[in-house]
Amino acid sequence: MSTCTFPVEIDWPEAPRNRQIVFHGINKSGSLAMANVLKCSFEVCEARRDFISHYHLHGDLKDYIDRMESTQGNGFFVAHYLYGAVKKASDRTFVTQFRHPVPRLLSCYQWVKKKYEARTGGSADFPSLETFIKKGKGKRHSQIIQLGAGYGPDAKLLLGLSNNELLERSLIALEKDVGAVAIAEYFEESIFFFAALCDLPYVTPWVRDQRNPGRILSHEADPNVVAMIRDHYRWDFVLYEQALKRFRKQIKGATFGQSLDDYKAACSGEYNDRILGPKAERFVGRVRPERFQRDIDDSNPPSSGEADVLAQSDPQRPS
Repeated sequence: MSTCTFPVEIDWPEAPRNRQIVFHGINKSGSLAMANVLKCSFEVCEARRDFISHYHLHGDLKDYIDRMESTQGNGFFVAHYLYGAVKKASDRTFVTQFRHPVPRLLSCYQWVKKKYEARTGGSADFPSLETFIKKGKGKRHSQIIQLGAGYGPDAKLLLGLSNNELLERSLIALEKDVGAVAIAEYFEESIFFFAALCDLPYVTPWVRDQRNPGRILSHEADPNVVAMIRDHYRWDFVLYEQALKRFRKQIKGATFGQSLDDYKAACSGEYNDRILGPKAERFVGRVRPERFQRDIDDSNPPSSGEADVLAQSDPQRPS
């Protein structure tokens, strides 16, 4: 655990003021790195008992959710598969973190491939990246299923919705249910936002998650592969742009002190695959939600049988 600390200097008048923070971790979006830095920060701030992470406790997810539901008072909770599975409560703030679709999908591919290799002893039969993208149909390993279908009792049924419908549900959930947004590409600001929600006076430096070695980085990817991701996962790009818009609104509504710049300098070496600034145009383009519905052909949504297969094979879903 790092003993180096930085004061959380942020004036955020519109911050939600609830006693419990529930962090729905979207797979391959930096949620473990966020959980790790907050864990260290809770510890150095002598508030360890308020950090209750399924990532670190492990065990049965249902038991973890039951523990969350029965907890009184302050608490920071984080796990995958929480949206839809956790009851909404007046004293809770639901938060989540998004990541740019290109590096995220490249990371998903390598993660699933690595698990396949561990299980079978090789990867000769594992599909190519191009096949992986095509077979995903914009849904498997996507961010739109996280909020669009969620993980409640009706999740399997909701997976049968079209990608347009999942996107629409995601945008509504982003607006109505998400109290604060984090963006992996703006990780230091995101850490300060979450720390402020938890009333942490200090944070420790964050450390990059290195459990997924060997993946292709965005700037190394074949432009044709990037274009394929852009096409097949265009719903995720719309969701990401709207999450960015929400995040920028948070930024405008907050004032940061000098400590944020100091924190960025201390953590500058941790980024490995970050898409920011003008170069992001290559990956994002300029899709607008109001145009999106007219520009795509979504006349053949997955059948209920196909949705069942997706639910069984997608590592984002609990078995």
